[in-house]
Amino acid sequence: MSLKYEILKRIVKMVNIRGRWEGMTTEELLETKRKQNAKNVIPELKDAEFVISRTEVLGFPVLKMIHKKKTEKANLFLIGGGMITAPRPGSIRKALRFAKETGVDVFVPYYPLCTDYPLTKAYEMIHATYREMLKEYRAEDISVLGTSSGGNLALGMVPYINDGYGYAPVSPCPVL
Repeated sequence: MSLKYEILKRIVKMVNIRGRWEGMTTEELLETKRKQNAKNVIPELKDAEFVISRTEVLGFPVLKMIHKKKTEKANLFLIGGGMITAPRPGSIRKALRFAKETGVDVFVPYYPLCTDYPLTKAYEMIHATYREMLKEYRAEDISVLGTSSGGNLALGMVPYINDGYGYAPVSPCPVL
């Protein structure tokens, strides 16, 4: 293992991150996350190369980072957080850096969290955001990126769309 990994592992142990949630009920954990999310704000970003704005999709905010110099490509950037934590300002700044480095316009949905909504509501909102993007970009010019649990959401969009925009249980594989 790398030295960096070992140092980080020891720091995590010293801070006792897991111990913060030990002994908490699910509802207590969710209430803690709800309080933290209530304090979280969408940062007001400024960058000379971008028009940065907010819109709403199904009543939830979407941060748009659009290059002033026209580009044909866009990215749907799904930030993680265990689906119980709203995107933090640092994650939004990473999305802006990604937009700068790749030359694509970036859309960051503040999808409904599992603290207050079923997971299918997050998929519904993310899919609606994608449909909004299709009004400005061709499907082949839109990419999807997810960090951490946002990656799981990105992967989950495929069966969500294939199942007709809703949850359908997966049937077992047939035995040959």
